[in-house]
Amino acid sequence: MNRAWYSLLLGAWMTALFWPFAHAGGYVHPMLLAFTPLFLSAADLWPHWSLRAAHWVLVLYGELSLAWNTWASLHWVRVVIGGAVHKLLALPVQDWNQMSAHLAAPLLLLGGFLGWLLFRQCRHYGQALALGALGAVVIPLNHVLWHLPAEAPLAAYLILGLAVLAILHQARLSRGAYRLSPPRRHYLIWGLVLLMPLVVGWQMPPHRAVDPLGIFKGPVWASLAPVGNSDVTGYGPGVTHIGHSLVPSQQPVFLAKTSSPYYWQAAVYSHFNGTTWSNSGVIFTYAASPADSGIPLITPSFGLAAVPNRQVVSTITDLASGPLTTLFYTGVPTSFSLPVTVHPRSQRFVASSAKHYRVVSLVPNFNGATLSQAPFSPAPASLSADMQMPRNLSPKVAQLAARITRGTTGPWAAANAIKRYLDHHYRYSYNVTPTQHNDVVNHFLFVDRQGYCDQFSTTFIMMMRSLKVPARWVVGYSPGQWDTSRHGYLVRAVDAHSWAEIWVNHIGWVPFDPTPGFQVPISSNPTSKGQAHVKPSGALTTPSTPAVHKSKTSPILARLHPNVAGGKAGNQSQHRRLSSKTSWIWPALALLILGLTSTALTVRSRRRQRALAERLWPQLQSLSHRRLGVRRHHQSPRQWGAEWVRFFPDDREKIWPMVRLLEAAFYRQAPLTAFEEAELLKLWRNLKRQSRRQSA
Repeated sequence: MNRAWYSLLLGAWMTALFWPFAHAGGYVHPMLLAFTPLFLSAADLWPHWSLRAAHWVLVLYGELSLAWNTWASLHWVRVVIGGAVHKLLALPVQDWNQMSAHLAAPLLLLGGFLGWLLFRQCRHYGQALALGALGAVVIPLNHVLWHLPAEAPLAAYLILGLAVLAILHQARLSRGAYRLSPPRRHYLIWGLVLLMPLVVGWQMPPHRAVDPLGIFKGPVWASLAPVGNSDVTGYGPGVTHIGHSLVPSQQPVFLAKTSSPYYWQAAVYSHFNGTTWSNSGVIFTYAASPADSGIPLITPSFGLAAVPNRQVVSTITDLASGPLTTLFYTGVPTSFSLPVTVHPRSQRFVASSAKHYRVVSLVPNFNGATLSQAPFSPAPASLSADMQMPRNLSPKVAQLAARITRGTTGPWAAANAIKRYLDHHYRYSYNVTPTQHNDVVNHFLFVDRQGYCDQFSTTFIMMMRSLKVPARWVVGYSPGQWDTSRHGYLVRAVDAHSWAEIWVNHIGWVPFDPTPGFQVPISSNPTSKGQAHVKPSGALTTPSTPAVHKSKTSPILARLHPNVAGGKAGNQSQHRRLSSKTSWIWPALALLILGLTSTALTVRSRRRQRALAERLWPQLQSLSHRRLGVRRHHQSPRQWGAEWVRFFPDDREKIWPMVRLLEAAFYRQAPLTAFEEAELLKLWRNLKRQSRRQSA
């Protein structure tokens, strides 16, 4: 075997060792990333060292850009590597697998390149034996420490290692080939190397499954896959069955024209059997026409008297290939612009076909402070269906929920504690391993530890129910992204989403989204006594201080009253007659001045609001160019935030509040309040300060 082909065999050998690391994080194309050693080994096919070096640089740069899903700049690489090393040293060893993919990618590629340089020097039987022993220890150790895939990579590594040993065993070192006979004692050592993983492997914890064809489920190949062979995102038949992988689809579904971004609800479910959501009991429906309006078409999920609400008018335009049959809405609908069939139990509204409709809803203004103060209390007997749990649910679920929420005083605090735990210990991914039993929650919590909104929301509901808090599953779409050209929120199939509702006594059903990166907007800052303003866009505005202008004598007043202009006074009778005729002028002028002043204050406030947002927006774009290496001036705030969070998931708590404030400044009619403008400035300064510190 010549040197180049032997190098490819060594590259495949190291690929088996590198495979678990690449499949441990949320990389865009983990399979391609795992083949990095094999791609590096192909450089030995080039005849000159300069071509081999260029090949290595191109492979590493291409793999890094693929992992980041954008072209990487040298400045960006330097900044990220510095931040990744800092975070790696700050984390305990057993938590290294909690690093985000964009931070771990350059370190992973650097480690892969150094490892390849080590494997590339394998020229003797003893070196091959040492590398085989090293991999046989590293793969099981990584599996025990970080739950990385082990069985398949270990088997491939041992088989390829035996092939390398066979080549070195059958030949002696000569021109163009590697020939060396091994000492006999190495047979005993190699036999122990083979047996050790087999003995240790039986005691290993369950591993994450590896999808060897995962590349064909990526967005590049999604359009080539036969219809029906894979599940894609979107609301439709089978949406209540969870526990399988999905392929994200960018297909537009509908355009929502409304005052603020909202979650678009389709249905509510209470019964879960371990893999599928449904509604038990008697199901009945009734028809509602556009004339049947003014009162809620379904039982309000919140107390109309206890929770302030506002009326929201939304216009939905279908953008899918076929008409909508299930109508999407926010809050509690009071009327639709077309006849619908109402399913009260599941809160579904079905039409024969709809390409365009208008829905009027009551949207609650929940008070975050009131929610936080609500204590645990016995659930009403009528909500027994919302306390059901599957028989095969592991008791460890309730134990974990009790441990997470220890010290909390109410359902709202408990819900936030569970969300924080899921955010920090579980990873969002469309690729989930199927369970062999009807226990999706058990599999998600204790085996797979990754999933999408269905796994997060269902697990959250089961944990809340274990705390004796009624909870139910809601499915629909997240708000989507603002489309400037269409003046509405564009909702795509990838925005299909599920969340939860929890029961809080004396308040009702309160929406809650436990999925990382999502949050149903609930205000925690009351705007007036006894009320709170729900900020669907998350943003608020600022009144500005008006400038003071010196007034001049009006020529109209001068003509009406000579004394005002400094002219000679007329006789007293004429003055009295003139005063009586013009007595209405003063109140009218006072009202006119008051109106003009109010208008000027409003215009100035909005100009200051726009000036703040317009001043910060180019700076954010410039910061993105420096940190992310991209410059896209056509982005909306939500698109900018999504791109930033993809690279810096740890900045989610800073970025999404800023995105919602920017959306309010650009798209909302009401001006920002002083609190909102101060909050926007604070978030921007914190982000800029953090960026400077990380770049230093």
